Amino acid sequence: MAKKQRHAQKQPAPHRLPPTTQKHWLNEGNNLYGEKRYNAALEAYDRAIQLDPCYAAAYRGKGNAFLELERYEEALAAYERVIQLDAARTDHMRQGYVNRNLQRYNDTMLCSKMGLTLYMLKRYEEALVAYERAIQLDPKEEAYRVGKGIALYRLERDEE
Repeated sequence: MAKKQRHAQKQPAPHRLPPTTQKHWLNEGNNLYGEKRYNAALEAYDRAIQLDPCYAAAYRGKGNAFLELERYEEALAAYERVIQLDAARTDHMRQGYVNRNLQRYNDTMLCSKMGLTLYMLKRYEEALVAYERAIQLDPKEEAYRVGKGIALYRLERDEE
């Protein structure tokens, strides 16, 4: 006697709609960034920006990813976009950016990354301003003082 095999009825795989929130893509970008998959992170940040062109957090992520990829001009452009969009966390800058009428970050990590980006672009005066702002916001962090010292050295202001 042959046994009849019962075939389990397969359930169709649930159809998942593609994520449609900028927050999802920001989180995806941040996860990819954490995995050091910077190009993939950039794609996720771009998707967030497509959904909300004024999403400062996605531009901040892009700036960080560009910085890791040593794409300094693009990093700087992304950070400048953050400055334009995130008015609640910025105030007017008087030194270094006067000609461009930019604003500065109140976030110490962004100040530090902005300083590094500007330094890599050999824009030492502007890098110095960014590092000074980071020091104002977090006077105990030694790395910001090191960045300031290196910028001063490049500006041949050794006495400072």
